[in-house]
Amino acid sequence: MAAPLNVLMVGTGEYTTGFVGGGASGSDKKVGVVGLTLFDLRRRGKVGKLGMVGVNGKKFPQIREHLHKNITQVYNNLDTSFDSFPDNDTVDPDAYKAAIDQLKPGDAITIFTPDPTHFPIALYAIERGLHVLITKPAGRATPADLDAKGLPTLENTIATTAILEAGRRSIDEGREIRIVVEDGVWKLV
Repeated sequence: MAAPLNVLMVGTGEYTTGFVGGGASGSDKKVGVVGLTLFDLRRRGKVGKLGMVGVNGKKFPQIREHLHKNITQVYNNLDTSFDSFPDNDTVDPDAYKAAIDQLKPGDAITIFTPDPTHFPIALYAIERGLHVLITKPAGRATPADLDAKGLPTLENTIATTAILEAGRRSIDEGREIRIVVEDGVWKLV
């Protein structure tokens, strides 16, 4: 059996950590969705090393405290540790590059960032052979826009998988979706 893939969470806000504006979100995502899910998948041995990257590393001490209080202490000591980029004293809008460069082909990233950042982050990861899960449309681009920029061509050439958050429509329509990994490829089912 292959080693579990490592996953980098790109974006440290509401969907990933539930941490916004210096504290827990007031929404139904007060502990995040992405981080909680990946911490549990790591506990089950489905994923390996976890990382998180944002623009402002100065938020990581508060994010760690938030995750410890709202996940570790609530969910049976669930391990919420992760490698963080940039370091705790740095603000760097390109920190995702250094974080992605720590991964190996076949690992994965999730992108939960502002829409205009989706495409450059996804492209950087796909060029390095990583699997990519993007929230919402890739920067609100149409398939023709993405094709013109070369994303589908790169995806097929490098044999990685980019999944858009098709689940939003499915959930709105009352349908359930699952993401599964078959032979190292992420698929929506």
